[in-house]
Amino acid sequence: MKTKTFLLLCLFLGIGLLQLSAQNGKNGTGTVVYDFYVEHIVSLPVVCDGAVIDGLSAAGFTVRVVQHFENGEFVWIHNYLKDIEFTSDLTNEVFNFKAIEKYYPLTMQDYINYDAIGTSGSHYSMHLHWDDNLGTFEGRGICH
Repeated sequence: MKTKTFLLLCLFLGIGLLQLSAQNGKNGTGTVVYDFYVEHIVSLPVVCDGAVIDGLSAAGFTVRVVQHFENGEFVWIHNYLKDIEFTSDLTNEVFNFKAIEKYYPLTMQDYINYDAIGTSGSHYSMHLHWDDNLGTFEGRGICH
C-alpha cells in the first residue's frame, strides 16, 4: 500500500513539474492554473486507528493544478480533485471523492487531505503526510 501511495505522490509531483516553464508575472513570480488529465490508476490508503485498512483507487479523472513561483523559484503546488469516483480495493464500494494535495518543494513536504463518501455508507476523512527528506509516510483518519 505504501508503494501505491508513493506512486501517487510521484504522479502529482510529476504533474507539477510539467509546468515549471509556465511561470508568469514579473521576475518569474506568479501563479499558474491548469487542468491535468490522469489516465492511469491512482491509489490512496485508508488509515483507521493507525492501520491501513483499505485503499481507494481511480483512473481517468482531471486534476486542477495551481502552482506558485516567486523570483523564478517553484514555491508550492496545490492539486484539487472533486467529485471523482474512487473504488475500494477490498470491497468494490464506490466513493464520491474530493481531495486537496499541497506540496512544498523547498521543504519536500507533501500533504493530502481527502474526503470519501461511499455508496454503502462508508465515510472516510483522511490526512496523509509524506516527508521526502526522511522518506517517511504518516496517515490518520476518521472512518465511519
